[in-house]
Amino acid sequence: MKKYVILLALCFVCAFANAQGMLRTIIFADNNDDRIGKGVQCNLEEIQEQIDIIASCIGMEDKTAAPLIYEQFNCNPKNLRECIKNFKCGTDDIVLFFYFGHGGRSPQDRSEFPQMCLGTDFSKQNLWVPLEDVKNEIGKQHPRFLLVFGDLCNSSDPGISPKYGVLNSASASEISATQKEAMKRLFLNCRGSVIASGSTKGEYSWYYNVHPDGGGFFTTVFQVELEGYTSKTASADWETLLGMVKNGVVGLTKELKSRNPDMTIQTPRFKVDVTYNGQTPKPNNDNETKKIDQNNNNLVDNNNNKQVNNNDFQSVLVDIANERNTPTYRIKKRASVLSHFANSDVWVDIIGRNNRTVVSSERASDFVERISTAFHLRNFTILDCQRDGNGKITALKVHEIYER
Repeated sequence: MKKYVILLALCFVCAFANAQGMLRTIIFADNNDDRIGKGVQCNLEEIQEQIDIIASCIGMEDKTAAPLIYEQFNCNPKNLRECIKNFKCGTDDIVLFFYFGHGGRSPQDRSEFPQMCLGTDFSKQNLWVPLEDVKNEIGKQHPRFLLVFGDLCNSSDPGISPKYGVLNSASASEISATQKEAMKRLFLNCRGSVIASGSTKGEYSWYYNVHPDGGGFFTTVFQVELEGYTSKTASADWETLLGMVKNGVVGLTKELKSRNPDMTIQTPRFKVDVTYNGQTPKPNNDNETKKIDQNNNNLVDNNNNKQVNNNDFQSVLVDIANERNTPTYRIKKRASVLSHFANSDVWVDIIGRNNRTVVSSERASDFVERISTAFHLRNFTILDCQRDGNGKITALKVHEIYER
C-alpha cells in the first residue's frame, strides 16, 4: 500500500508544482457497517496518511485545510447533501473526495458510475446519491483539480430507481420556517398591489435566448433574490426585495457591457403600494378565486389533445402525504391513489425546482408507497400528466415541495 501512496503523491508533484490554492478533502466512510466496516476503517486511516504525504510532496503542508470526515452514523445522505451544498473552493484549489461504503445502480441509470448508499439500507434507496453528482456539483466551482474517488459496488438491481442531478440546486424545493413566514408576509399578510417591469422607459430588456438554461435577466434575478431574501429574514417587504432585484439586473448588464460595447444597461422599474398588517385577507370573490385556481392547473393531455383538470389528483397526492393524517389512513389510501394510474408500472418523474431536471424516476407503485410514508412533504406541482382514453394516467411529472 505504501508504494502506491508514494507513487500517487509523486504524480501530484508533477501536476501541481505551481499550485497556489488550498488542498481540500472530503471523506465519507461507512465504517459502521457490519459487513465491510473494518475494511472501510482501514481505507479511512490509510487515505488520511496518503493526503499528508501528498501535501508534503507538493509543498502544501501549510495550505491544507482540515479534512471534512463523515464516518459512522454521520455518513448519511442528509450530511452529504448539506456538505456539498455548503462546500466552497477556489479556482486554484485541489479538491479530493473519497467515499468508502456500499453502492449499486439502477438498470436505467444514465451514469456509468454507481450510486452511494451512504449508510442506508435498500428500503431507503430513494435517498442514495450518484457518485457522478458529486463531481458535477463540485466541478461547477472550477477547482484546479478535482478527484472523486469511490470504493463501492456498481452492481445493478431493478429495485433501485434511476437518479440524476439529486445534488443539483434544481432538486426538490425545501421550505424553511423563515422562508414560510417571509412568503406569508409578502403574499398573504398584506393588502395592496405591486407592478414591476424589467426595464425603465426607453431601455431594452435582455434575455439569454437558450433553452433550457436561459431566460430573461429580470425574471432570473427575481427568482434568485426571492429565494435568497426570504430564506434570511421573516420580515421581508416588497420594497427591499425589488430593490435587490434592480441592483442585481443593473450590475449584471453593466458587467456584460464592459465586455460588449453594444450591450445597454437595463434598469428594472417598480411601484409598490402595499400595507403589511399581519392579518390573513379574505378573497374578494370565492367563485373568481376558484376559477383562477382551476385555470392554472389545466394541463394539456398529449394523447387526447384536450385539457384535463388535475386539481383533484393534486389534492389526492397532498392528502396521502399529509402527516396530520394517521399512518394507517395514509397506508390504506395507497390503493385509491394508485387507481388513478393506468397500471402500477407507469413511470413517475420527479422534477427539480427548475421544472426541467429529472431528479429521479420511479414506478407508480413505488411513488405512491414512498409519499404515503414521507415526512415534511407538503405539496406537489403537476408539470405533465398524460392520460389514456379512460382518463387513467400513463405518464406523470411532478415537483415535490418539502418543509424543513
